[in-house]
Amino acid sequence: MPKRYLNVQYGTLTAEINVTDFEDLSDVQDAIKSEYGPAMADIDAHQLQLHTNSNKSQLINTWALLDSLPQEYFTQDGYCVVIGCLPLPTRKPSKSAIFDAGSTSLSTANHQYFSPKRQRTEPNDLTTQFKSFANAQLIDECIQSKDHVLFPYTQDKIQKLYVRECYHDVFGLLLDQISRGMESFAISGTSGIGKSLFFVYILHRLMNDFTTKTLSLKPNRIVYQVGSSYKCFDLQQQLVTELGVDAEGLVRKQDTLYIVDGHTTPRSSCCIVLFMSSPQSEGYKEFVKQKMARQWYFPVWTLDELQTCRRHCYPYVPIETINERYRMYGGVARPVFDIVSNPMEKALTDVDTVKGVHNIGITINISANTHTLLHTIVSDDGQYTFLHVDIASRYVGEQLWQRHSAQMITNMQQMFDSIPTEISRHLFEIYGHVVFCTGGQTLKCRCLEDGKATKITLDALNGQRITFGINTIPTAAALDGNYYEPTDDDNFAAIDSLSQQGMFQFTVAAEHPICGVDILTKLCNLYDEPKLYFVVPPHRFKGFKKQSFNPIDGTEQDITPDNFESDLAVIIGENTNLAQQQFQTIPDNPILISSKTRIHIVTTNQMRSISITIIMDECIKVCRQLLNILAVLLKTSGIIQCTTYTTHETHKLQITAQLYVQTLLQIYVVVYSKPGLIKVLQLTFMFVDNNILESTRSTWKSIGFLADININLSQETKSKV
Repeated sequence: MPKRYLNVQYGTLTAEINVTDFEDLSDVQDAIKSEYGPAMADIDAHQLQLHTNSNKSQLINTWALLDSLPQEYFTQDGYCVVIGCLPLPTRKPSKSAIFDAGSTSLSTANHQYFSPKRQRTEPNDLTTQFKSFANAQLIDECIQSKDHVLFPYTQDKIQKLYVRECYHDVFGLLLDQISRGMESFAISGTSGIGKSLFFVYILHRLMNDFTTKTLSLKPNRIVYQVGSSYKCFDLQQQLVTELGVDAEGLVRKQDTLYIVDGHTTPRSSCCIVLFMSSPQSEGYKEFVKQKMARQWYFPVWTLDELQTCRRHCYPYVPIETINERYRMYGGVARPVFDIVSNPMEKALTDVDTVKGVHNIGITINISANTHTLLHTIVSDDGQYTFLHVDIASRYVGEQLWQRHSAQMITNMQQMFDSIPTEISRHLFEIYGHVVFCTGGQTLKCRCLEDGKATKITLDALNGQRITFGINTIPTAAALDGNYYEPTDDDNFAAIDSLSQQGMFQFTVAAEHPICGVDILTKLCNLYDEPKLYFVVPPHRFKGFKKQSFNPIDGTEQDITPDNFESDLAVIIGENTNLAQQQFQTIPDNPILISSKTRIHIVTTNQMRSISITIIMDECIKVCRQLLNILAVLLKTSGIIQCTTYTTHETHKLQITAQLYVQTLLQIYVVVYSKPGLIKVLQLTFMFVDNNILESTRSTWKSIGFLADININLSQETKSKV
């Protein structure tokens, strides 16, 4: 990351402050005091006030992002931030308190809600608050002071903290790792999600446990470092003191917990250390690397979390405002609750930030300003590990395409040169919606069945998108002149959109198996000749192949025989899987048929599979027959363990196999129920090796799986299968 310097002026003295790793101006105060040294010997960092170059009386809010300052303040011989030294103003806290991302609810003259971070607190006040904090309780998902005294937090004036689920979880992970002997830990994530306030939660837990000592973390004190400021929270005496050079001695004591917050470099220590920072901090990255620290990431907020926090802490903020800010900023609490500021506009107009959108393969490439446009996505398995970087919201993606279409095309081309990522997938899908909801363009088209190349001219539409859900599928008549999009595409596995011309699936990957076939079947009923179009970027067009219909995650599809309509045959794709079977009408009084019923063999680039459909009237009886069949297969296919599962109420049967060899990947069995005790069983064997089916053909044939025979389904109907 290139270094960046802020021009400052104190009296007649000017200096350049290295602000490369800083996010907001509150971090600058400590750096200024350190730079001027003896000239500010009698001045505390929190007393420094910053003023604009053009108007010495105009105060710059220290909570503002550095990127909100004009570029002239960072160029050599440019504007200087003028430093003043006035006592801190007296301010009264409002009734409600802090939201969990580092902002306060202190009233301002210009706005009725609150002003964001940060206001500093004197050590003497902190001691009083520290003693009172011992009585704080967790009520309604919030840590609250019983007597409404402010919390002992050095960066904000707060009296109520909404406790996120990740606070509980990561604290538990921290205790577990400490019990295993680990001493170095790190927490990161998107800026503005509440990493710093984890300190308050830790302090609350340790104070509650100080007498009983039941936790694996048992410090007598916490040394809390923010920039060049060190404060010691003595848990035994409930005393807060400002530290100088003596900080080095305390962090070498093993009964100290050393918490480093922000963009700085921790001191050498012999105790447990927790470093909390955004991922672009050079000091943070070096700490994780050198100490081999156990690292966790806090996730962005869910809409439910934001609404819950609003209900407990900001009931006066309209719920509509929270929802709209979430639509724009995604799950970052700071800009969602700080409705006065608008960092989004700054980020969207920053050309360098837009250019860097493609350069986000790993967290170290994310700049401070880019955090408004991109978010760090965290695993949802309770381990809070880094997964990938994604676009902050659909709004951000749409704005990027509208404002910087040429640059975004360049970005996408660079992303397509590497492995597809979540951000490339989402940006391409957003771009596709913009193009298709307007229409009028002529695009290349190739049938995946016969390879015939044609062109398709999109219907000219009104540019509007109408949302629908699983239970609100539009009628065929409603498609005329309209463009429909699922309300939540991640939970709507079938398609990404539809219009009168057909159904559309946007993808940047070489393979995109079709899921959600039950929903897709309902959508097919809207068309006389249903078609599914895979919309791909240019580099995928020539090599994109027929796609298969796959069960989601290898589990059973929640569909019945009535869903299997011949309409599916016209969809662009490969008719190759369970959901693809073309069922004939099942008679009212079927007979039990052996496994010699209906077979389907498919070859893909990765595996062979065989599907068998069995019509039956007794699940348990067929289950026993299947086990006999599997006994034969055990000798040839290397299955080690086989289990059965029967649900009598729904007449579903599932047989799975735990496999530890490379021949047979999976056995998949589902029994579907129909009124009148009609059942249809589907059995699929999937192989990892293309030759395994041929080498075991005699075995399959001996048990009747590879035979075409005539079977009387009823007196009136004969079918060859």
